[in-house]
Amino acid sequence: MQLIAELGGAEDDSVTDVLRGECAADRPFAVRQIAAQRLRPRDPRAARQIVLDLWRTDAGPIAIDYPAAQAVVVEHQDRESAWSRLIPDLVATEAWSAIAMELPQKTPWTRVHVLRQIATSAPAPLAERAVAEMLLDGLLDGSELPDAVGTGDIGNCPDPRVCDVIGTALAGRGDAVATLRSFPALAAREDRDIAFATARAALRSALGQEPRPTPTAFRVTPLADADVAPLALACRTGDLAAQDRAEDAIAAAGLPALPPLRRAFGALTSGVPGRRAFARALSRLATTVGRVIVRPDVDEHVAAAVLPLADRPLDVRALVASLRALLDDGRALTLLVHRPADGTGVTIVVAAPATSQRYRLEMNGAHGRSSHRNLDEAAWDRVEEELRAAVTTPHDTGWAVRIRLR
Repeated sequence: MQLIAELGGAEDDSVTDVLRGECAADRPFAVRQIAAQRLRPRDPRAARQIVLDLWRTDAGPIAIDYPAAQAVVVEHQDRESAWSRLIPDLVATEAWSAIAMELPQKTPWTRVHVLRQIATSAPAPLAERAVAEMLLDGLLDGSELPDAVGTGDIGNCPDPRVCDVIGTALAGRGDAVATLRSFPALAAREDRDIAFATARAALRSALGQEPRPTPTAFRVTPLADADVAPLALACRTGDLAAQDRAEDAIAAAGLPALPPLRRAFGALTSGVPGRRAFARALSRLATTVGRVIVRPDVDEHVAAAVLPLADRPLDVRALVASLRALLDDGRALTLLVHRPADGTGVTIVVAAPATSQRYRLEMNGAHGRSSHRNLDEAAWDRVEEELRAAVTTPHDTGWAVRIRLR
């Protein structure tokens, strides 16, 4: 392979024939894919046809079931990386039916590479039935992409799936297909699915399919400014004891009080007595758990442990204690704790554990990614530290913490 890579930079015309020979069907995938890439600048049409043939014949890497041999992991990563570089040539063939036929058998990341390339480069995706069908399938593809958390593929989306990446790509088109004007990356997937509904509807319409009902988004009905005026005024005092009482009252006021209290805080100038106490109170109020979403694949004991956290400021110590008790009972789970900046409070999502989880604790949050082989005191301290860092952020800042435990 190294020799083929070096040959690609040679000036001799005979190298083109050598590269074509290395693309033959009896050569290994690793050799063919690098030869096709080196052939591209010399004979782009031939390179595209070779990539299309690879697409039709590549069985793909075997599934990784951790713990796996390092060689298997490397082979999987190399193959995914190769396809990410070959996809532009594949899409350039515009062999839509052939691409669509093989797409469901490919890995989630390969599907992402293909559909994102189509979503961003196809000039008229709604005019080609096969393209519209692939994009609709992509917007319905719930395959999870845990490795995408915190990356340029999807930003800070807490539990990214194939559909999230494709929806984001469609939103960036800037034409009639871009029915997603903005993407709520930090929202619960249930809310992201609502945002995708218009894009799915456009694709279904192009395919002549019947429209489907759109679920109702989660909303918090705000109080009037006059309703919270006494709370706002109570903080504006130099009496520290009165400030503490006002801070506790604001934190307990519930999410409907958050929008008007934010407006009242925004009207205060720096240096006003009690402004810091007001800011702390808003930060606590904004951590009120508005929803606890328990996915269907979670058992009733897990649900019973987390549902009582709703309708009050997030109690980090209580949450960590509940998690420890569940893990001591031999359970495993994925926890998403996130707060959009839209005033709907904290959403806790509890789901079944990831099948590909390598370590006993895998986490992604404000401090980046971390993992622990054992659930010892250091691991639990790290979980609590990550959650406390999140809940102490300013009231108008969105955040997300993803925790996978087994």
